[in-house]
Amino acid sequence: LVKLLMKNGASSRAQLAQIMQLTQAAISKTANNLIAEGIIEEILPQKGEKGRRIIPIQLRSDTVQFIGIRLTWKRIVSGVFTISGDCCYYNTEEVEGLPIEVIAEKIISIITAFRKSFPKVISVGISVPSPYIGSEGRILPVEGKKDWGFFDIRSIRKSVDVPVYFKNDAKAGALAEWWFGNHKCKVLLHLLAGEDISSSIIVDGEPFVGAYGIAGEIGHLVIDRKTGARVNDICSADAFLKNLVSGIPFESLLSGKQGITLSDVVDALNKGDEYCSSKVTELGKTIGEALSSAIDLLNPDVIVISDTLTNLGPTLLASIKKTIADGTSQYVYDKLSIEYSTVSRQWLENPKHASPCNSISIDTPVLGAVAVAIDMFLEDTTKFVKQKK
Repeated sequence: LVKLLMKNGASSRAQLAQIMQLTQAAISKTANNLIAEGIIEEILPQKGEKGRRIIPIQLRSDTVQFIGIRLTWKRIVSGVFTISGDCCYYNTEEVEGLPIEVIAEKIISIITAFRKSFPKVISVGISVPSPYIGSEGRILPVEGKKDWGFFDIRSIRKSVDVPVYFKNDAKAGALAEWWFGNHKCKVLLHLLAGEDISSSIIVDGEPFVGAYGIAGEIGHLVIDRKTGARVNDICSADAFLKNLVSGIPFESLLSGKQGITLSDVVDALNKGDEYCSSKVTELGKTIGEALSSAIDLLNPDVIVISDTLTNLGPTLLASIKKTIADGTSQYVYDKLSIEYSTVSRQWLENPKHASPCNSISIDTPVLGAVAVAIDMFLEDTTKFVKQKK
């Protein structure tokens, strides 16, 4: 019931009963328990069909809070959120080059500080780089991060006084899209396109994780059989920039520029730079080829792309779509939605910690980490509410 309210907003008991295929009496009983626990509330009566008076219910934003943390190879993004996913605080800290043990201590410090400033926090979700072997607490390392593979990230739990749950970033992002995005679908494929290329599948609201928790890791597919290059080797943000700067022609707006960043590419692209456009189109083609294989295997009805490479805008998306259209059947493509993430959340006014604004674009895996924390909370709300008290 709470998940439906998260996804659909305020609803009447009759609407919820119809969706869940339960009696209105059963919905009322559950709703009354959740109202008593302070998780949901009734709002002002409205006129329903035939002028009947209905009393919708909605999630309360003032009872419990959750910490969401995203750990990438380069930074920690963290925030405090309500059960509706609205943001109370949001922060980014650079950690590139630091040992994983030091980074874990920083995460412990963040959680401890949040607990002091936000006493209603009852659970923490942390998204970590893919692939993540949940049963061992290990993040499989990449070049230059070999020490990460020997560290059990779950050890953070021993140093904090609140439950902490972990999920890889693509799967966390997929949960965020399912719960907080406006997607009406059965199978959602979430592609995380940033420091890494990773993906995850959600089927009827549940992540498909596979035997070892690494199902859907599209970034590790071999995309070039001659060289053995994987999708990550060609399409991650760093790999894309490395490829782009290796052959900049004189006529490009980037010619002679040092330390080129993704923002520089976006700026040149927006000004009509043909070289940047060709490289972004090339990137989209490679991503599209990888996704075409995933489409044939998984048959999603929605593909959502998030993270930093989406800043490359319509040029990248158009190339991805064209490649998929060329690589799949017309029937499948016509029924498939391919889009950038539009997840954003309300920023709740909290003058002590941040200047309020109407909305904020949230890093999708951070919101996904919040979804993981909320999911565990929903398994036994009574236990958490007692903990809060």
